[in-house]
Amino acid sequence: FGWLDHQEFWVPFVPDENNRTWGRFLLVMGRLRDGITVESAQTELTAIAGDLSRTDPRNRDWTADVVPLRQQITGDLRTPLLVLLGAVALLQLIAVVNVSSLVLARAQERDLEFSLRSALGAGRRRLFRQLMAEALALVSIGAPLGILLALWITRSLTPLLPADLPRLDSIRFDGAVLLFGGALALVTFIAIGLVPIGRLIRTSIEASLRASSGRVTGTRSNSVIIVAEIALALTLTIAAGLAMRSFVQLRSTHLGFEPEDVTVMRLTLNPGYGTDAKRHLYFEGVLEQLARVPGVESVAAGNGRVLSAMAPATGVWLADAKIELPPVASVQIVTANYFNTLRTHVFEGRVHTAADRAGAPWTFVVSRGLARSLSPGRSIIGKRIVVALNNDIEGEVVGVVDDLQFGQLTAPGTPAVYIAHAQWPQGAMHVLVRSSMPLETQTDALRQAVWSIDRNIPIQSMETLRDVVSQASARDRVNMLILSLFAAVALILAGTGIYGVLAIEVGRRRRELGIRMSLGAQPRALQRMVLKRALVTAMIGIALGSVVAFAATRFMQGMLHGISPNDPRTYASVGAVMLAVALIAAYLPARRATRIDPLTAIRSE
Repeated sequence: FGWLDHQEFWVPFVPDENNRTWGRFLLVMGRLRDGITVESAQTELTAIAGDLSRTDPRNRDWTADVVPLRQQITGDLRTPLLVLLGAVALLQLIAVVNVSSLVLARAQERDLEFSLRSALGAGRRRLFRQLMAEALALVSIGAPLGILLALWITRSLTPLLPADLPRLDSIRFDGAVLLFGGALALVTFIAIGLVPIGRLIRTSIEASLRASSGRVTGTRSNSVIIVAEIALALTLTIAAGLAMRSFVQLRSTHLGFEPEDVTVMRLTLNPGYGTDAKRHLYFEGVLEQLARVPGVESVAAGNGRVLSAMAPATGVWLADAKIELPPVASVQIVTANYFNTLRTHVFEGRVHTAADRAGAPWTFVVSRGLARSLSPGRSIIGKRIVVALNNDIEGEVVGVVDDLQFGQLTAPGTPAVYIAHAQWPQGAMHVLVRSSMPLETQTDALRQAVWSIDRNIPIQSMETLRDVVSQASARDRVNMLILSLFAAVALILAGTGIYGVLAIEVGRRRRELGIRMSLGAQPRALQRMVLKRALVTAMIGIALGSVVAFAATRFMQGMLHGISPNDPRTYASVGAVMLAVALIAAYLPARRATRIDPLTAIRSE
């Protein structure tokens, strides 16, 4: 019975002609024989489903899908994990480009140094060793710090991950993780070591000596690196922006109930409560005792828990207009005061009362979506419907309520038909308690109220409805959090990269700027010159990054809710943020350019 959670006690289920009429309520698992593929099993089950649809009209257009169990458990995680892996790769690439740009700018500043070393007899192999040793020093310090930081972040983030995340206990630091970190460190070492070596190979001694007389070189390569860094950072930040907007959309989903101040307890009766009367009396007594607890405003119970991602469902149709393919609705057995406790809006008619008791005519409350399907454009109150349970139950619709979310948070409101618990008592129920007191202060009182009826009935779970809603969006929240952290680091790296390159370049151009000022150039003009270059470079990087993001974010389609991967508002806002970061990073070097003393700058060479 797949909609039940936390199953720990198992009894045989024997299919027969009677329980065939209960509806579609079972999850089926099977192990394939050796040599049988998923495709061949699907072909066979499709044929079986076709035979069932021909022998029973209620099965028309129904089929069976064969899904490997591994895919069933982890299938919806594949896209988020691949996106996060891509974000890691982007962040690593941004870091390498950032360090490489600073190393390249520093190498340009040291052209004269290496030229003099070469002129004094140092061979290129010795200069290569010096540059690689410098790169090794950077990596040997940064890599261990990075691994320690990763260990701390992993331990901090793991408690935030959803409890139902498959293989959550397998997230740990081991040899494979350290090996992967070492490989990244090696790639970084090679990248930042080859950048100055490539420049050293291309630069001659004479060119370096001429450049030292006042001509500045290498600005084009610096600009290319800054453009690449901005483009990569923009791509990652847009992905984070999309995840953030998607999460906001998800949290604003209409639930059909108010989760604040509601506690949910799951109770399952033992075989001693074998009759309908005993089951009904037990839960009636429990609700009566809970209502006496100080601070409790209202209590109720239902067999299904909201946002449980699965619920029993079957066909429902109008008694006087049966159709071959009736709409499918979730079947919920609820006590009186259920909708009041959840504060669910009642659109028409009434909800269940004490009059809807055992032996009385069947009465149903239906969700608004189901009412529209059964009676489009007309009121369904007073009409008789049939629910395909226990050889078809026929009764009158007495009320229409808002659509509640019994399925996943990302799914639309669940069509549902509600039956009074007194008319069909169940042995497994979720008890709802709305109270003005926090759960922490009432836990013992609620337990004692339940056990005052029968101490042999365990409370299988106790949680707040707010935690249930939070857990339903936990994966999206973690994805947003991780991507946002990556985007923040990317923005910081991009900003420091722009600042570092421009600061070094302004320092190298001190003589040129001093000459300009001695010839009458105004400080504001020099400041605008530096800022203009940063602005043009940033605009090119933003344009290029938008194109890359447009192609990359389409892989996030399965992670987004209520928003397109190409959302123009996200692109525009992230582009503005990136432009602001670039201008802020360029402001300090530009301001430094205006404070250069012309005579000191000219004499410094």
